[in-house]
Amino acid sequence: MKTNFKQSLCRDESGFTLLELLLVVGVGALLLIGGISTYRLVSDNNKTTEAVRMLLTIKQETQALYQTRADYNGLDNDILTRLNVIPESEKHSFNGTITVAVSTGDDQLFDVTFADVTGSGCFRIATAGFNPDDLVDFTVDGESMLDASGEVDIGLVSGATGCPETGFADMVWTFR
Repeated sequence: MKTNFKQSLCRDESGFTLLELLLVVGVGALLLIGGISTYRLVSDNNKTTEAVRMLLTIKQETQALYQTRADYNGLDNDILTRLNVIPESEKHSFNGTITVAVSTGDDQLFDVTFADVTGSGCFRIATAGFNPDDLVDFTVDGESMLDASGEVDIGLVSGATGCPETGFADMVWTFR
């Protein structure tokens, strides 16, 4: 059977060209990359929120537990774990350890240590804001981050001695 030239030109061709397929794959890749970066941002924000909540709970519960006493002698992780103030794993949301202890040299103060906090998490937690009336000192890797008025100095936190851009930091809050 012989086909007419005019019929072969008008025939309906179906399918995608290589250019169309590459365009769809490229748009899909961009959406995937955007989704992954958004997920990381949201995940870090959730970890920060949880770490700040945990720190405030530890501070408030410890102060309430010892409010009738003149000092914090005897305070340690075991007591706070038994009272469900800190998790049994003794880990914060960035998966480092939490330590609560009487401050060295002054038994009327206590320290809360979050070890191995990521650099971005360190900055976000440090800038969450704490009442300077309760906060005696705040250090990142042993360096004080408070200004003369007793508030967290953003310049110090983001500077060379503050939270690292990469890697991990140990954060210590000293409370009354």
